[in-house]
Amino acid sequence: MSHTLNHAWFHVVWSTKQRAPLIDTSCERLLYPYLEQRFEEQRCRLIALNGMPDHVHALVAPCLERAPSSIMQHVKGASAFWLNRKVGKKEFAWQTGYALFTVSPDAVKSVARYIERPKEHHRGIGLADELAQLAIQV
Repeated sequence: MSHTLNHAWFHVVWSTKQRAPLIDTSCERLLYPYLEQRFEEQRCRLIALNGMPDHVHALVAPCLERAPSSIMQHVKGASAFWLNRKVGKKEFAWQTGYALFTVSPDAVKSVARYIERPKEHHRGIGLADELAQLAIQV
């Protein structure tokens, strides 16, 4: 076989440092397109991206030639640097680490819908509880 067939999808969640609510509406409008570009630079196909003031969700079909840790290091590092230097968002930082869940082919659409409506599934539930629920579903 001369080509690689990639049917791998990752649901990635990462938060702001100390889960501070740093991603307001004006920041979202700048940050999300920038994150999309960074994933594209890493040869990932971004399927869904959204979040809350203290964290971001992304559904990604990654380039299998790059480790997820390398992809996320680039995406998080470049975006924090850009927000601090170019946008002037003082003291913006991502928390160390991220949560990564594999997504089966038959669940891609439902995970994308989940990511597109963060405010619905965050009513009365914090990030830690959400991650615990996601881990149980996997």
